[in-house]
Amino acid sequence: MKKFSFLILFSFFAIVSMAQIRYQRVLLQLENQSPLFSALHQKMEAEQKAVNAGALIENPELEVGYLFGNPDVTGNRIDFSVSQSFEFPTVYSHKKRIREIETHQAEISYRQQRLELLMAAQHLCADIVYQNLRVGLFSRCAANADTLADLYARRFETGDCNILEYNRVQIERAEAQNNLRMAIIERDLLLNQLQVLNGGQPIDFNQQSFDLVNLPVNFNSWYDEFERSYPELDQMRSEIEKGQREINMTKAANLPNFSLGYASESVPGEPFRGPVVGLTLPLWQNKGQVNRAKAAHQVASVQLENAQSRFRNEQWGRYNKILAMSQNVAQMRQLIDNHNSVELLRKSFDSGEMSLEHYLLELDFYFDAEQNIIDAQREIEHAAIDFFSLTE
Repeated sequence: MKKFSFLILFSFFAIVSMAQIRYQRVLLQLENQSPLFSALHQKMEAEQKAVNAGALIENPELEVGYLFGNPDVTGNRIDFSVSQSFEFPTVYSHKKRIREIETHQAEISYRQQRLELLMAAQHLCADIVYQNLRVGLFSRCAANADTLADLYARRFETGDCNILEYNRVQIERAEAQNNLRMAIIERDLLLNQLQVLNGGQPIDFNQQSFDLVNLPVNFNSWYDEFERSYPELDQMRSEIEKGQREINMTKAANLPNFSLGYASESVPGEPFRGPVVGLTLPLWQNKGQVNRAKAAHQVASVQLENAQSRFRNEQWGRYNKILAMSQNVAQMRQLIDNHNSVELLRKSFDSGEMSLEHYLLELDFYFDAEQNIIDAQREIEHAAIDFFSLTE
Protein backbone atom coordinates (compact mmCIF):
# COMPACT_ATOMS: atom_id res chain seq x y z
CA MET A 1 0.00 0.00 0.00
CA LYS A 2 1.28 3.41 -0.89
CA LYS A 3 2.81 5.17 2.11
CA PHE A 4 1.22 8.43 3.17
CA SER A 5 2.50 11.30 5.28
CA PHE A 6 0.85 13.02 8.20
CA LEU A 7 -1.42 16.04 8.06
CA ILE A 8 0.36 19.38 7.87
CA LEU A 9 -1.67 22.55 7.55
CA PHE A 10 -0.12 25.06 5.21
CA SER A 11 -1.07 28.70 5.33
CA PHE A 12 0.39 30.24 2.19
CA PHE A 13 -0.63 33.74 3.18
CA ALA A 14 0.93 33.75 6.62
CA ILE A 15 4.33 35.16 7.42
CA VAL A 16 6.61 32.22 8.07
CA SER A 17 9.91 32.43 9.90
CA MET A 18 13.04 31.70 7.92
CA ALA A 19 13.99 28.74 10.11
CA GLN A 20 12.26 26.33 12.44
CA ILE A 21 14.39 24.71 15.13
CA ARG A 22 12.98 21.26 15.78
CA TYR A 23 13.19 19.85 19.32
CA GLN A 24 14.71 23.04 20.65
CA ARG A 25 14.41 22.05 24.33
CA VAL A 26 16.46 18.90 23.74
CA LEU A 27 19.08 20.78 21.74
CA LEU A 28 19.53 23.39 24.47
CA GLN A 29 19.95 20.65 27.04
CA LEU A 30 22.53 18.89 24.88
CA GLU A 31 24.59 22.05 24.41
CA ASN A 32 24.58 22.66 28.16
CA GLN A 33 25.44 19.10 29.21
CA SER A 34 27.14 17.21 26.38
CA PRO A 35 30.97 17.30 26.50
CA LEU A 36 31.04 17.00 22.69
CA PHE A 37 30.05 20.63 22.21
CA SER A 38 32.62 21.80 24.75
CA ALA A 39 35.30 19.75 22.99
CA LEU A 40 34.38 21.30 19.64
CA HIS A 41 34.68 24.80 21.09
CA GLN A 42 38.08 24.02 22.61
CA LYS A 43 39.22 22.60 19.28
CA MET A 44 38.20 25.84 17.53
CA GLU A 45 40.11 27.95 20.06
CA ALA A 46 43.20 25.75 19.66
CA GLU A 47 43.09 26.08 15.87
CA GLN A 48 42.72 29.85 16.11
CA LYS A 49 45.66 30.09 18.48
CA ALA A 50 47.74 27.93 16.13
CA VAL A 51 46.97 30.28 13.23
CA ASN A 52 48.21 33.29 15.18
CA ALA A 53 51.10 31.55 16.90
CA GLY A 54 53.84 32.40 14.40
CA ALA A 55 55.31 35.81 13.73
CA LEU A 56 54.69 37.62 10.47
CA ILE A 57 58.35 38.49 9.98
CA GLU A 58 61.35 36.18 9.96
CA ASN A 59 63.68 35.81 12.93
CA PRO A 60 66.70 38.12 13.11
CA GLU A 61 70.04 36.60 12.16
CA LEU A 62 73.12 36.89 14.38
CA GLU A 63 76.61 35.87 13.21
CA VAL A 64 79.91 35.84 15.11
CA GLY A 65 83.25 34.76 13.65
CA TYR A 66 86.72 34.38 15.13
CA LEU A 67 89.35 33.94 12.43
CA PHE A 68 92.91 32.96 13.31
CA GLY A 69 95.65 34.84 11.51
CA ASN A 70 99.37 35.29 11.80
CA PRO A 71 99.85 37.09 15.09
CA ASP A 72 103.16 38.48 14.01
CA VAL A 73 101.55 40.24 11.03
CA THR A 74 97.90 41.08 11.54
CA GLY A 75 96.72 38.99 14.47
CA ASN A 76 93.33 37.33 14.84
CA ARG A 77 90.16 38.81 13.36
CA ILE A 78 86.74 39.03 15.03
CA ASP A 79 83.63 39.38 12.85
CA PHE A 80 80.18 40.25 14.20
CA SER A 81 76.93 40.95 12.37
CA VAL A 82 73.21 41.13 13.15
CA SER A 83 70.52 41.61 10.54
CA GLN A 84 66.79 41.52 10.07
CA SER A 85 65.16 40.53 6.78
CA PHE A 86 61.98 42.19 5.58
CA GLU A 87 59.62 41.30 2.78
CA PHE A 88 57.94 43.94 0.68
CA PRO A 89 55.50 45.83 2.98
CA THR A 90 52.33 44.78 1.11
CA VAL A 91 53.19 41.12 1.77
CA TYR A 92 52.59 41.64 5.48
CA SER A 93 49.21 43.19 4.83
CA HIS A 94 48.13 40.15 2.81
CA LYS A 95 49.56 37.73 5.39
CA LYS A 96 47.64 39.46 8.16
CA ARG A 97 44.40 39.22 6.19
CA ILE A 98 45.01 35.56 5.41
CA ARG A 99 45.42 34.92 9.14
CA GLU A 100 42.12 36.66 9.83
CA ILE A 101 40.44 34.49 7.19
CA GLU A 102 41.94 31.29 8.62
CA THR A 103 40.79 32.31 12.10
CA HIS A 104 37.30 32.84 10.70
CA GLN A 105 37.48 29.48 8.93
CA ALA A 106 38.16 27.77 12.26
CA GLU A 107 34.98 29.38 13.58
CA ILE A 108 33.02 28.27 10.49
CA SER A 109 34.33 24.72 10.92
CA TYR A 110 33.11 24.79 14.54
CA ARG A 111 29.69 26.00 13.43
CA GLN A 112 29.48 23.27 10.81
CA GLN A 113 30.46 20.46 13.18
CA ARG A 114 28.11 21.85 15.83
CA LEU A 115 25.24 21.83 13.34
CA GLU A 116 26.05 18.24 12.37
CA LEU A 117 25.76 17.19 16.02
CA LEU A 118 22.53 19.14 16.48
CA MET A 119 21.03 17.65 13.34
CA ALA A 120 22.03 14.15 14.43
CA ALA A 121 20.19 14.82 17.70
CA GLN A 122 17.15 16.11 15.81
CA HIS A 123 17.02 13.04 13.58
CA LEU A 124 17.32 10.87 16.69
CA CYS A 125 14.44 12.74 18.32
CA ALA A 126 12.37 12.26 15.17
CA ASP A 127 12.93 8.49 15.34
CA ILE A 128 11.94 8.48 19.03
CA VAL A 129 8.69 10.28 18.22
CA TYR A 130 8.15 7.76 15.41
CA GLN A 131 8.56 4.86 17.82
CA ASN A 132 6.24 6.56 20.33
CA LEU A 133 3.59 6.72 17.62
CA ARG A 134 4.14 3.05 16.82
CA VAL A 135 3.85 2.16 20.49
CA GLY A 136 0.52 3.98 20.57
CA LEU A 137 -0.69 2.22 17.44
CA PHE A 138 0.41 -1.24 18.56
CA SER A 139 -1.12 -0.61 21.98
CA ARG A 140 -4.48 -0.12 20.29
CA CYS A 141 -3.87 -3.20 18.17
CA ALA A 142 -2.98 -5.23 21.25
CA ALA A 143 -6.01 -3.97 23.18
CA ASN A 144 -8.31 -4.87 20.30
CA ALA A 145 -6.67 -8.30 19.98
CA ASP A 146 -7.03 -8.92 23.72
CA THR A 147 -10.74 -8.08 23.62
CA LEU A 148 -11.28 -10.39 20.65
CA ALA A 149 -9.23 -13.20 22.21
CA ASP A 150 -11.17 -12.99 25.47
CA LEU A 151 -14.42 -13.10 23.52
CA TYR A 152 -13.40 -16.22 21.63
CA ALA A 153 -12.08 -17.84 24.78
CA ARG A 154 -15.57 -17.57 26.26
CA ARG A 155 -17.15 -18.77 23.02
CA PHE A 156 -14.81 -21.73 22.86
CA GLU A 157 -15.78 -22.74 26.40
CA THR A 158 -19.48 -22.63 25.48
CA GLY A 159 -18.95 -24.34 22.13
CA ASP A 160 -19.91 -21.30 20.03
CA CYS A 161 -16.65 -21.44 17.99
CA ASN A 162 -14.27 -24.13 16.81
CA ILE A 163 -10.62 -24.65 17.65
CA LEU A 164 -9.44 -23.08 14.37
CA GLU A 165 -11.16 -19.80 15.12
CA TYR A 166 -9.90 -19.88 18.70
CA ASN A 167 -6.32 -20.46 17.58
CA ARG A 168 -6.62 -17.76 14.92
CA VAL A 169 -7.46 -15.02 17.42
CA GLN A 170 -4.80 -16.24 19.85
CA ILE A 171 -2.19 -15.93 17.13
CA GLU A 172 -3.49 -12.46 16.32
CA ARG A 173 -3.07 -11.50 19.99
CA ALA A 174 0.48 -12.89 20.15
CA GLU A 175 1.51 -10.95 17.03
CA ALA A 176 0.02 -7.71 18.37
CA GLN A 177 1.79 -8.10 21.71
CA ASN A 178 5.09 -8.91 19.99
CA ASN A 179 4.81 -5.84 17.77
CA LEU A 180 4.19 -3.71 20.85
CA ARG A 181 7.16 -5.16 22.71
CA MET A 182 9.49 -4.62 19.74
CA ALA A 183 8.37 -0.99 19.33
CA ILE A 184 9.07 -0.35 23.02
CA ILE A 185 12.50 -1.96 22.73
CA GLU A 186 13.36 0.15 19.66
CA ARG A 187 12.24 3.33 21.43
CA ASP A 188 14.31 2.53 24.53
CA LEU A 189 17.40 1.90 22.37
CA LEU A 190 16.96 5.30 20.72
CA LEU A 191 16.54 6.97 24.11
CA ASN A 192 19.79 5.35 25.21
CA GLN A 193 21.52 6.75 22.11
CA LEU A 194 20.21 10.21 22.97
CA GLN A 195 21.54 9.80 26.50
CA VAL A 196 24.96 8.80 25.16
CA LEU A 197 24.96 11.88 22.94
CA ASN A 198 24.23 13.88 26.08
CA GLY A 199 27.38 12.60 27.77
CA GLY A 200 25.55 9.86 29.67
CA GLN A 201 23.10 12.26 31.29
CA PRO A 202 19.42 11.22 30.93
CA ILE A 203 17.09 13.43 28.89
CA ASP A 204 13.38 13.58 29.57
CA PHE A 205 11.90 13.30 26.10
CA ASN A 206 8.49 11.70 25.58
CA GLN A 207 6.99 13.63 22.67
CA GLN A 208 4.04 11.76 21.20
CA SER A 209 3.53 13.61 17.91
CA PHE A 210 5.44 15.55 15.29
CA ASP A 211 5.39 19.33 15.37
CA LEU A 212 3.68 21.33 12.68
CA VAL A 213 5.80 22.12 9.62
CA ASN A 214 5.33 25.57 8.13
CA LEU A 215 6.99 25.90 4.76
CA PRO A 216 8.10 29.37 3.65
CA VAL A 217 5.69 31.12 1.30
CA ASN A 218 8.42 32.16 -1.12
CA PHE A 219 11.12 29.53 -1.59
CA ASN A 220 13.54 31.80 -3.48
CA SER A 221 13.52 34.48 -0.80
CA TRP A 222 13.94 31.85 1.88
CA TYR A 223 16.81 30.19 0.05
CA ASP A 224 18.70 33.45 -0.36
CA GLU A 225 18.74 33.76 3.43
CA PHE A 226 19.60 30.08 3.78
CA GLU A 227 22.55 30.32 1.45
CA ARG A 228 24.07 33.23 3.35
CA SER A 229 23.96 31.35 6.65
CA TYR A 230 24.95 27.83 5.58
CA PRO A 231 28.43 27.07 7.04
CA GLU A 232 29.74 24.93 4.18
CA LEU A 233 29.04 27.63 1.61
CA ASP A 234 30.44 30.24 3.97
CA GLN A 235 33.60 28.14 4.23
CA MET A 236 33.89 28.01 0.43
CA ARG A 237 33.42 31.76 0.11
CA SER A 238 36.15 32.37 2.68
CA GLU A 239 38.40 29.96 0.79
CA ILE A 240 37.89 32.04 -2.37
CA GLU A 241 38.74 35.23 -0.49
CA LYS A 242 41.81 33.53 0.96
CA GLY A 243 42.83 32.41 -2.52
CA GLN A 244 42.60 35.95 -3.86
CA ARG A 245 44.74 37.19 -0.99
CA GLU A 246 47.29 34.48 -1.73
CA ILE A 247 47.44 35.61 -5.36
CA ASN A 248 48.10 39.19 -4.27
CA MET A 249 50.64 38.06 -1.70
CA THR A 250 52.46 35.92 -4.26
CA LYS A 251 52.64 38.85 -6.65
CA ALA A 252 53.99 41.06 -3.88
CA ALA A 253 56.52 38.37 -2.98
CA ASN A 254 58.02 38.76 -6.45
CA LEU A 255 59.18 42.24 -5.45
CA PRO A 256 62.64 42.58 -3.88
CA ASN A 257 63.13 41.76 -0.20
CA PHE A 258 65.61 43.70 1.88
CA SER A 259 67.45 43.41 5.14
CA LEU A 260 68.89 45.88 7.64
CA GLY A 261 71.65 45.19 10.08
CA TYR A 262 74.88 46.05 11.74
CA ALA A 263 78.30 44.46 11.11
CA SER A 264 81.79 44.82 12.52
CA GLU A 265 85.19 43.46 11.60
CA SER A 266 87.93 43.84 14.12
CA VAL A 267 91.63 43.19 13.74
CA PRO A 268 94.33 44.66 15.97
CA GLY A 269 94.50 48.31 15.22
CA GLU A 270 91.95 48.25 12.40
CA PRO A 271 88.28 48.03 13.53
CA PHE A 272 85.56 48.33 10.90
CA ARG A 273 81.93 48.93 11.96
CA GLY A 274 78.76 50.15 10.31
CA PRO A 275 75.22 49.51 9.03
CA VAL A 276 74.54 46.88 6.42
CA VAL A 277 71.74 46.89 3.87
CA GLY A 278 70.89 43.82 1.83
CA LEU A 279 68.62 43.19 -1.12
CA THR A 280 67.16 39.86 -2.26
CA LEU A 281 66.05 39.53 -5.87
CA PRO A 282 63.37 36.78 -6.21
CA LEU A 283 64.37 35.67 -9.66
CA TRP A 284 63.75 31.90 -9.38
CA GLN A 285 62.24 30.98 -6.01
CA ASN A 286 58.68 32.25 -6.73
CA LYS A 287 58.61 31.18 -10.35
CA GLY A 288 55.15 29.80 -11.22
CA GLN A 289 53.68 30.55 -7.78
CA VAL A 290 51.25 33.16 -9.10
CA ASN A 291 49.85 30.82 -11.74
CA ARG A 292 49.43 28.07 -9.16
CA ALA A 293 47.60 30.42 -6.79
CA LYS A 294 45.34 31.57 -9.63
CA ALA A 295 44.53 27.96 -10.55
CA ALA A 296 43.64 27.13 -6.94
CA HIS A 297 41.44 30.21 -6.73
CA GLN A 298 39.63 29.26 -9.94
CA VAL A 299 39.01 25.73 -8.68
CA ALA A 300 37.56 27.09 -5.43
CA SER A 301 35.24 29.40 -7.40
CA VAL A 302 33.96 26.53 -9.54
CA GLN A 303 33.42 24.37 -6.44
CA LEU A 304 31.37 27.13 -4.86
CA GLU A 305 29.19 27.52 -7.94
CA ASN A 306 28.60 23.75 -8.08
CA ALA A 307 27.80 23.60 -4.38
CA GLN A 308 25.34 26.51 -4.63
CA SER A 309 23.55 24.81 -7.52
CA ARG A 310 23.49 21.46 -5.73
CA PHE A 311 22.20 22.89 -2.45
CA ARG A 312 19.48 24.87 -4.18
CA ASN A 313 18.28 21.77 -6.02
CA GLU A 314 18.38 19.68 -2.84
CA GLN A 315 16.41 22.23 -0.86
CA TRP A 316 13.93 22.70 -3.69
CA GLY A 317 13.45 18.94 -3.79
CA ARG A 318 12.85 18.79 -0.03
CA TYR A 319 10.42 21.69 -0.27
CA ASN A 320 8.31 19.97 -2.91
CA LYS A 321 8.54 16.60 -1.19
CA ILE A 322 7.20 17.98 2.10
CA LEU A 323 4.46 19.86 0.30
CA ALA A 324 3.28 16.99 -1.90
CA MET A 325 3.42 14.29 0.79
CA SER A 326 1.64 16.51 3.30
CA GLN A 327 -1.21 17.27 0.93
CA ASN A 328 -1.66 13.57 0.10
CA VAL A 329 -1.69 12.53 3.73
CA ALA A 330 -4.12 15.28 4.67
CA GLN A 331 -6.68 13.59 2.46
CA MET A 332 -5.97 10.15 3.89
CA ARG A 333 -6.09 11.35 7.48
CA GLN A 334 -9.38 13.10 6.86
CA LEU A 335 -10.88 9.90 5.49
CA ILE A 336 -9.75 7.91 8.52
CA ASP A 337 -10.94 10.55 10.99
CA ASN A 338 -14.35 10.91 9.31
CA HIS A 339 -14.92 7.19 9.16
CA ASN A 340 -13.66 5.37 12.22
CA SER A 341 -12.96 2.08 10.52
CA VAL A 342 -12.25 0.14 13.72
CA GLU A 343 -15.67 0.90 15.20
CA LEU A 344 -17.46 0.29 11.89
CA LEU A 345 -15.69 -3.03 11.42
CA ARG A 346 -16.51 -4.14 14.94
CA LYS A 347 -20.19 -3.27 14.52
CA SER A 348 -20.33 -5.24 11.27
CA PHE A 349 -18.59 -8.20 12.89
CA ASP A 350 -20.79 -8.20 16.00
CA SER A 351 -23.90 -8.06 13.86
CA GLY A 352 -22.73 -11.06 11.84
CA GLU A 353 -22.29 -9.16 8.58
CA MET A 354 -18.71 -10.46 8.15
CA SER A 355 -16.80 -13.56 9.14
CA LEU A 356 -13.90 -13.65 11.57
CA GLU A 357 -11.37 -14.02 8.77
CA HIS A 358 -12.87 -11.11 6.83
CA TYR A 359 -12.95 -9.00 9.98
CA LEU A 360 -9.30 -9.67 10.77
CA LEU A 361 -8.22 -8.93 7.20
CA GLU A 362 -10.06 -5.62 7.15
CA LEU A 363 -8.69 -4.76 10.58
CA ASP A 364 -5.14 -5.47 9.41
CA PHE A 365 -5.74 -3.30 6.35
CA TYR A 366 -6.84 -0.41 8.58
CA PHE A 367 -3.90 -0.71 10.95
CA ASP A 368 -1.53 -1.01 7.98
CA ALA A 369 -2.89 2.29 6.71
CA GLU A 370 -2.20 3.85 10.11
CA GLN A 371 1.31 2.41 10.04
CA ASN A 372 1.89 3.85 6.58
CA ILE A 373 0.82 7.26 7.80
CA ILE A 374 3.24 7.02 10.72
CA ASP A 375 6.04 5.93 8.38
CA ALA A 376 5.40 8.96 6.21
CA GLN A 377 5.29 11.24 9.25
CA ARG A 378 8.82 10.15 10.00
CA GLU A 379 9.93 10.67 6.39
CA ILE A 380 8.55 14.19 6.25
CA GLU A 381 10.00 15.04 9.65
CA HIS A 382 13.49 14.03 8.55
CA ALA A 383 13.08 16.11 5.38
CA ALA A 384 11.91 19.07 7.49
CA ILE A 385 14.95 18.75 9.77
CA ASP A 386 17.29 18.85 6.78
CA PHE A 387 15.31 21.69 5.21
CA PHE A 388 15.23 23.99 8.24
CA SER A 389 18.08 23.04 10.55
CA LEU A 390 20.75 23.99 8.03
CA THR A 391 19.75 27.61 8.48
CA GLU A 392 20.01 27.56 12.25
